[in-house]
Amino acid sequence: EVRTSGGYQQTLPPRSPVGTPSVEKPIEPSKKGVRLWAVSDVHSDIDENFEWIKNLSEDEFLQDAIIVAGDVSDSLDRLEATLNVFKEKFRTVFFT
Repeated sequence: EVRTSGGYQQTLPPRSPVGTPSVEKPIEPSKKGVRLWAVSDVHSDIDENFEWIKNLSEDEFLQDAIIVAGDVSDSLDRLEATLNVFKEKFRTVFFT
């Protein structure tokens, strides 16, 4: 669950105990605007973490943007697959 000072709540699938994927929401969401999310160190080459990403809502984030930062995967194929999954779930994906 992510909570901001305005009391907004968002329930996400539980994180895997392996690795440290985390989601931060740095700005207060608008009921009609785009929300900006950030996730780092998802280590998607660990299957449990990749499943966590795939289990994010199919429709909750379609108007939102996400910044994917940090360690994603050591495999280029898994990196591409991970970014494609984020792209299916978010309108805009930034990778750093």
